[in-house]
Amino acid sequence: MVSESGIICGMGSNNIILANQLGITQENSFFTINDANIFFIYDVPHIFKALRNMFLKYDFIFTEYHASFKYIKEFYEEDSKCNIRLAPKLTNSHITPSYFEEMKVRYAV
Repeated sequence: MVSESGIICGMGSNNIILANQLGITQENSFFTINDANIFFIYDVPHIFKALRNMFLKYDFIFTEYHASFKYIKEFYEEDSKCNIRLAPKLTNSHITPSYFEEMKVRYAV
């Protein structure tokens, strides 16, 4: 009988190197030790952070749709001028994060 377990980790370079050494790919998300399948999973908050960082640099193009961070920035600039805001918790740290703010998961989520 094959048992299953998992490892959940951040997306630091050391974890990515480990995943590569274990042969983890999109098609194969586990490795086996002593007849046990060990699934390798990145934690969701850090996936959000990586997604946000990519969205800051690149546009996302879907089959017929185009998503750009510039639209979020334009929304923030207009919303921040209003007395009653639609997104009152959205701050400049979310829109133009410093190097250290890019490291914080809370600004991405």
